[in-house]
Amino acid sequence: MISTAHAASGNGHLIQIFWGSDPVVKLTLFILLGMSIACWSIILFKHKEINRLKRSSVRFFEAFWHTHSLEDLLGKYAGSESPLSNVCLSK
Repeated sequence: MISTAHAASGNGHLIQIFWGSDPVVKLTLFILLGMSIACWSIILFKHKEINRLKRSSVRFFEAFWHTHSLEDLLGKYAGSESPLSNVCLSK
């Protein structure tokens, strides 16, 4: 087991400090690691989702300016996932 003075002096390796720590400390670190992985997974998922919705809105915006009638646009983009189309075509 690593002494507190040795661990505090910075001469011990992190793995040695971890294995020499209390079970409560180990559990806390595992919980923190798990929550960090979960948070980063959510961040990456939301990033991909926002980019997909941006691309969809850009396609709708281009179609909006190139269409001749709103009825055609409504027929083409009814039920679309584009946030811009949902705002524009809401009744």
